[in-house]
Amino acid sequence: MISKSFRLALAAVLLLLSGRNCQASPLPKRDFVGVVGNQFRLNGRQYKALGFTSYQLCVATNPVSRAEVEKIFRSAKSHGFSLFRATSVVYRFGDGNLEDHLSEAVGKRLDLLLEVARLQKMKVILDFSTLTYETGRNSKPPFDVTSPANFARLKPIYQRIPNRINTLNKRRYKDDPTIFGYSVLGEIAPFGLRYTPQKTLNLSDESRDVDNYLSFIHAAAAQLKRSDPNHLVNAGGLLHLSPNGPVKDKSGQIYWKTLWADPNIDFASAHIYPNLDVDLKSASLPLRPPYPWTFPLGEWKNLPVYKSYADKIRKPFMVEEWGLSFDRRFPETLPDGKPGPLAYSPQFQQDYFKSVFAATLRSQIPVMILWQWHPGGSFDLYPGESSDEDVIVGIVAQNAPYFRPFK
Repeated sequence: MISKSFRLALAAVLLLLSGRNCQASPLPKRDFVGVVGNQFRLNGRQYKALGFTSYQLCVATNPVSRAEVEKIFRSAKSHGFSLFRATSVVYRFGDGNLEDHLSEAVGKRLDLLLEVARLQKMKVILDFSTLTYETGRNSKPPFDVTSPANFARLKPIYQRIPNRINTLNKRRYKDDPTIFGYSVLGEIAPFGLRYTPQKTLNLSDESRDVDNYLSFIHAAAAQLKRSDPNHLVNAGGLLHLSPNGPVKDKSGQIYWKTLWADPNIDFASAHIYPNLDVDLKSASLPLRPPYPWTFPLGEWKNLPVYKSYADKIRKPFMVEEWGLSFDRRFPETLPDGKPGPLAYSPQFQQDYFKSVFAATLRSQIPVMILWQWHPGGSFDLYPGESSDEDVIVGIVAQNAPYFRPFK
């Protein structure tokens, strides 16, 4: 009969051996979202969430009142959302410039978003993307934020924000379980958005940029982990990962695999939109049935591939941003008979949303974040805006139960 001491010793050896192939994650603290294997976990149970962004709450021509913030959060919660992604919290001046991202005024507005989310029992992702880009753009002289030589100029951001004390609830950010985690940099090159001093967000498909981005994100993620060991860190949602073939880094590996496997990156993520797909370029517009292709579109086709790799490295996968334009300012066809720039028919919008949720559920994606939930703008979905949008709102609400944090 095997003794208890022998069984314990054997278990320890097996645990050590398994740790050689995958980094063991510490169990998350109570009320904090953590990662165990390839799952998000909260208080011992799998965590799921339907998330939203609201750009107007983060970058607004005029500061947004607490009443407006509460209204948006209540509306989102009533339709099944439980996670908010804060992309930035800055005031845009009349001349187009932005205020200092590290000013106390900006900090207080971020305090407000976190406090309203806490009262609504929602979580918040703090996304450093805009903060990082605009810090480089507004510096004198401007500097390329992704250059490894410039990381020292950005390091204070990743030290200061986790240690900020919320002026409304007196809780230090790194000790606040309302925060889900951090995103370092969204929509990076290749095939994404790249900062240069000459142009803030310049489309780039240069594979030589990849190693700079990997180096920058590695350094930023490592600093965030040192500043805040309690919260998750995400590289940021990659944008259309491989439309022209996978780009490889200097080691010869597909760059997003290298990025997601970084030990300081807790989960994989992507931003996915239909207009980036070649299928739409070959279709007649306005888009309406019968379609010359089948759903899912674009990177949604590759969702099983990305999820499979995330599972392989034992990390969760998140759709950090997705959405569709609802702009009604443009006609479906222009006076010269050519298709309008946003020629999505209402039927296509409905079919697309249904296909997105179907693809997400098939791949068992635990978290997806809509861009965005707010009245007004072209990508903004909100109840009461139009009868067509209300149909889409209904589709979202119908699928929201799958993403309840707990069942």
